[in-house]
Amino acid sequence: LTRLRNSNMAWKKDVSIPYSKLKEEILKVLKTDKYIWTIKVEWELKTKVLNISFWEKKILNLRKISKWWQRIYTKWADLKPVMNWYWMSVVSTSQWIMPWYKAFKAWIWWELMFEIY
Repeated sequence: LTRLRNSNMAWKKDVSIPYSKLKEEILKVLKTDKYIWTIKVEWELKTKVLNISFWEKKILNLRKISKWWQRIYTKWADLKPVMNWYWMSVVSTSQWIMPWYKAFKAWIWWELMFEIY
C-alpha cells in the first residue's frame, strides 16, 4: 500500500511491487473500482513481481486502518461513511477481500483493512 501511495503521489504511471496472493487480491479490488488500469504478474530473477499501471492520480489519500498489532473488526451496521460515501474502503471477510459495499450487502462481519479518499 505504501508503494502505491508513494508512486501515485509522485505522478508515476507504473510501479512494481513484490508478489503475494494478498497483494494481488487487493489490487484486483482496486482495479474493479478503476483506481488501477492494469495488473501484470511477471517473473524477475526467480521472483514474482506485480507490475501495476495507474489510470490517473485518483488515490489522494490511502489510510491503513487495521494493522498487524491491532486488528479492527466491524459489522455491517457499524459502518461509518468515508468522505460522505464518495470513496471506498477495502475489507477482509471470511469470503476473502472485497470492497465495503459488497460486504455491506451480505451483512457479514469484516476486518477493515484500509480506506481510499
